[in-house]
Amino acid sequence: MAHKAELRAKVEKRQGELERELATAEKEGLAAERIDGLRVVLRLVTDATQGGWDTVSEVTAADLSKWLETTKPLIPSQPAAASP
Repeated sequence: MAHKAELRAKVEKRQGELERELATAEKEGLAAERIDGLRVVLRLVTDATQGGWDTVSEVTAADLSKWLETTKPLIPSQPAAASP
């Protein structure tokens, strides 16, 4: 049970990071491939948790753990410098 709560916290944190990254990419008019890629990975987590966290199976939890690892490179390690 604690494992699922920890996983949920990590997934929700990453989901928020990706949503902010998507908003930034759209605002800055970045490449369509980048925007589409972010939308796809966000859709994956939405689909996996659509029934609520109480219904997330062990298999889905394992998939979400992999999702956390594969989406790590999508978040810039440092924020971009602010424009003057």
